[in-house]
Amino acid sequence: MELTFAEVVDEVRDLPIDGKRQLMHLLEVELIEARRDEILANGEAAKKAYDKGELKAYSNVDDLMADLNA
Repeated sequence: MELTFAEVVDEVRDLPIDGKRQLMHLLEVELIEARRDEILANGEAAKKAYDKGELKAYSNVDDLMADLNA
């Protein structure tokens, strides 16, 4: 049986305070891991684009600005 979001929220509301704290910690850890995975995927995609020549690397901001203004 799959719970709806509203049912999950109701279940969370019924938890004791310690259970809510544990759930909050678990969600924080999950969000950190999800963001880490997202950053890794973005980095891998950027490296592939760079390897294909679709992305430029700049050694300083002046070079970037000069290219943007060109």
